[in-house]
Amino acid sequence: MSDDRQVETLPTPEQVIEAYLLRHEEATRQAGDDAVEVARAARAVLTDFMRRYPHAASALADSAAVASIIENSPDTEGQSESERLTEEEDIVRRGIEAATRLLAARQTSTTPVEATPLSGLRKEAEARGMTIQALVSATRLSVPLLVKLDRRLIHFASIPSQAIERIGAELGRSFEAVAAYLQGDPQFASQASFRADAAPRMPGQQDFFEAVETDLTMDETQKAEWCRFKHAPED
Repeated sequence: MSDDRQVETLPTPEQVIEAYLLRHEEATRQAGDDAVEVARAARAVLTDFMRRYPHAASALADSAAVASIIENSPDTEGQSESERLTEEEDIVRRGIEAATRLLAARQTSTTPVEATPLSGLRKEAEARGMTIQALVSATRLSVPLLVKLDRRLIHFASIPSQAIERIGAELGRSFEAVAAYLQGDPQFASQASFRADAAPRMPGQQDFFEAVETDLTMDETQKAEWCRFKHAPED
């Protein structure tokens, strides 16, 4: 007996990304010049597409992260000499603090050395049966920010210890294991060829707090929660 029912063919991740980019552009344009409304519209579009196309959620997350980094790459040409020096000093200071935290963790940790290094934040989450949305909710990050961390597109020295601790707790990994992964070479997803005529360029790594402040999918409460760690003394 033949089955005449037609099987619905899901759109490919590339087709979903193309539709998402068009809808994102339309929604943010309609929001006008109000930054809050633009952020709200962008967040709504991303959430809607990830709900409608769960099979393309990873590609959507990568697309949002890549677009955010490229759009918010710092314009060093417009900075004065004093501004550049201040920024460099801030990065160096955070680097020293991060190194101090790692050294202290190595000296006091009683956890056995983990045999297998992290293969990726999302891969580890999936291995534990967690979706990217569940990991984002548990760590109080956002999808684009988590993807940037997963792709190591964030300056390690700028990442607050609280973020590393939260990720480690959810993945069942030590602070050191997560920190070691986040210090690896930056990378883009293999499916990050969103446009055939303009492959995405690899930008410089972004400061964690700049990524938070320019994240269009993160609400003001989340931003304030993370930004309070910017100048807080480390334990």
